[in-house]
Amino acid sequence: MLIEYILVIGLLISSLPLLYALWRGPTTSDRALVFEVFGTMGTLLLAILSFLSDRSIYLDIALLMALFNFVGVVAIARYLERGLLQ
Repeated sequence: MLIEYILVIGLLISSLPLLYALWRGPTTSDRALVFEVFGTMGTLLLAILSFLSDRSIYLDIALLMALFNFVGVVAIARYLERGLLQ
């Protein structure tokens, strides 16, 4: 049980360099990549929460979050490719 809490704390601590990369990212594509990593970490946190609370609804939400994260990154990549975002 302790390992799950350590894992959550580790994920939260590892998000601090991502916040710096989001703030300092030189290009929009770098910032989009950071958002994708944040979405993946959020999905992992929901999966851990599902395991800790023994409720499967959080896994459904994590699956939807991963799907929306993927669709959002594809949409951003499409706009970047067309030059609509700087």
